[in-house]
Amino acid sequence: MENEKIIEIADLREKLQGIPRPHYLSGSGRLIHRGRKVSLTGNVIFASDRNPSIKDRTDKYLKNPHVNVADCAFAFWNAAHIIADYLGYTTRTLVDEVRFIPEKLISPDTELDLYLMAEEKRSIGNTCLGVLEGAISMESEPLIRVSAKYLSEKP
Repeated sequence: MENEKIIEIADLREKLQGIPRPHYLSGSGRLIHRGRKVSLTGNVIFASDRNPSIKDRTDKYLKNPHVNVADCAFAFWNAAHIIADYLGYTTRTLVDEVRFIPEKLISPDTELDLYLMAEEKRSIGNTCLGVLEGAISMESEPLIRVSAKYLSEKP
């Protein structure tokens, strides 16, 4: 088994300081670094009182209030930024195809689980090409999945 490093994060919102908004991660989290893979687990809350996009879908779709895929993307990118900061990457860009696979409606104002894994596939000097895979879930049932390719650089 490869060496594994586990880092407990007391406050994910604190880790998002200086990272572009909106921020959806909340509470504590955990980074796990194993070989060329780093994963982040934590919670996400799409609060309708903090974001007009979510409030609109709560107020206007009374029968099925929901969070849109764009807000989910920001939650995943919040996690990706934390992972990139941990790895020391200052430049990070999505490349090629980004796939979102919605499974079920995502309810606003509900604490959900988030998982995102970044895997470095190829490194040349200070540049890395990798993949992201993750999900937002409730009680272990995926609500939306994401996969993407990224390019990162260290200074």
